[in-house]
Amino acid sequence: MRDKTPKRQAEDLKELVVGYVKQETLDPIKSSGRHLGFGVGGALVSSIGVAFLAVGTLRLLQTETTWLDGPWSRLAAYAIVIGALAVGAGVSFTAARPPNNADATSGSAKAAKGKKGKQR
Repeated sequence: MRDKTPKRQAEDLKELVVGYVKQETLDPIKSSGRHLGFGVGGALVSSIGVAFLAVGTLRLLQTETTWLDGPWSRLAAYAIVIGALAVGAGVSFTAARPPNNADATSGSAKAAKGKKGKQR
């Protein structure tokens, strides 16, 4: 390493840093493209399914019930849309919740915790 000139050492350092940045940032982004595609596709299919379910529920209520005749028929459409949005929000918040840390404790920690409780 001592026989290299400072200019060559600077070039080697630059190559090393560029390679590291590519390895740690660009490569993981490229490899996560498949997961991103499946996520977007799943979200699209799920949203289409929820829309069909909402329209089907509205049509079922309109044809099978009598209380939606007259002025209540417009209110039912809004109620179905609000209900579908509420269900979607609930599913999203449930899926986005961080994992429970109590499940991550090791068996030895649980055993030690259990022994402390028994000593009292």
